[in-house]
Amino acid sequence: MISASEEMELIHHFLLNNPSSSNEVQIMQYLIESIGIYASIYFMYHVYLNNDIRCTHYATQQQLHDEQSLHSYIDELYKHYMQCYIDQIYGIINDVNIIHVDANADKLMANELSMTEEAVPCSPTSSVSSKSDDDGRFLCKECNKSYASKDGVLKHYKKRHGPVAKGPRNYCVTI
Repeated sequence: MISASEEMELIHHFLLNNPSSSNEVQIMQYLIESIGIYASIYFMYHVYLNNDIRCTHYATQQQLHDEQSLHSYIDELYKHYMQCYIDQIYGIINDVNIIHVDANADKLMANELSMTEEAVPCSPTSSVSSKSDDDGRFLCKECNKSYASKDGVLKHYKKRHGPVAKGPRNYCVTI
């Protein structure tokens, strides 16, 4: 046979783990018959109080878990978008060649040859390149950009410097 305190502990545990109004009514009736109305009310008050504390604790734990999950999700999104942004920036840097590293000074410096609006990706087939390219290139008289054809220089000159007087000698030099 179990003691009265063990019985109360079992009832308390049962109510905390099986909350329902029908269980509460049955337990309350049993307690009133066993220990009296005042002790039953006192006991049930503590059961409700413990149940509220347990529910609050559970809700807090769930909210903390949700916040941690959200924080992790936001971190992953941030990492993803930052990586995309960095990849995009490095792509622009590599494609347009707008900066280079000065090995002696360990700092980034602007490459003035590529910082104009019409700069295009640098590749073996690119129409824009530096002044040190092979023979057969054409150089803009205004800004010294070199192009593979007179037509390339003409398009550049019109876009960048305005109207052109007749004849290629007014806007380019063969290099």
